Amino acid sequence: MAFRLPISVMMNMTHFRNRHAVITVSEYLRLHGKDPESESSNGHWSRLFYHDHANVFETNQTKTPSLFVIQNHWFDPAGINRVDYIPEAMKRRGNLEHNPGPEHYIDGSVEYWPPLEPTGLSDKLTAALPNDHRRMDWTTAKRVLVNSIDLVGDVNIDDDQVVEELLNSHGWEVLHTFPTV
Repeated sequence: MAFRLPISVMMNMTHFRNRHAVITVSEYLRLHGKDPESESSNGHWSRLFYHDHANVFETNQTKTPSLFVIQNHWFDPAGINRVDYIPEAMKRRGNLEHNPGPEHYIDGSVEYWPPLEPTGLSDKLTAALPNDHRRMDWTTAKRVLVNSIDLVGDVNIDDDQVVEELLNSHGWEVLHTFPTV
């Protein structure tokens, strides 16, 4: 129900509107002759429901709003993992801050992760990656660890913190992300 919390409680809409032309979903619904209470409770933009009425200022009431849909693959290209942020601990482990990007990054604004020497476990994890992905889900990673007990030793695979530390020690990072499709 967090999406039903008024946006004006979460951000200063007056300040925001001084810099950007924005309206809230409830304002959009009112402008299109709909009850603002009919706003989706999960934050989803209802393409069918929100676009079936002309706005209140339109003289031709059969003229409904257009909608251009941006496809996920246009802003989530293959090989890219979208995350909220990269944790500082991950940057330190990966030595990110101390390695400037390759020389073809002219402005120096991009950094990169220096390559690591593979380990037996990191090779098994890499082999378990799906062909079209650069990430694997938690269940698959744990399954690889269970099947690699000879490389891992006696560890508690049911303890997520232990699993994360084991993955980190072999050059892997745990990211909290979401599917883009």
